[in-house]
Amino acid sequence: MHRDDRPLCDTTASPGFWVIGDDPRLNEIVDSVVSGSGTVIRALPAQPDPIEEDPPISPDWLLADLGSKAVTAEALEQLKRRHPACQLFLIADHPNAPVPGALARLGVRNWFLRPLDGDALRRVFRAALRSRRAEMERMRRRSSELPS
Repeated sequence: MHRDDRPLCDTTASPGFWVIGDDPRLNEIVDSVVSGSGTVIRALPAQPDPIEEDPPISPDWLLADLGSKAVTAEALEQLKRRHPACQLFLIADHPNAPVPGALARLGVRNWFLRPLDGDALRRVFRAALRSRRAEMERMRRRSSELPS
């Protein structure tokens, strides 16, 4: 596992897992979930408009806490425009929390309730990582079949 403050050898091959939330325990949970997977964790600032123009690490997954002031429909829409393949995982306070229409249109993959269950996130992350690795392998096979 790499953190943003550590040098990376090859960021293009490393999947990125972004986290936005006010609770510092989110980063600890994500750290334990992705440990050993080669995934780079990027904690975004918990303030309005946390997403910068040219990030050093693109997100494959984003875990966003809907209780954070930084998590707005506009910020998430902007992220999805820049990174359409990014899978969104959201944390809510209540199982029947109203879902803004904008968020529903973004293709949220998974919802988690507060407090975040690390085991549930681990199961979802492992499945998403297997899917990403399979897709990368398909892309490698296709590119090797192309005439040089």
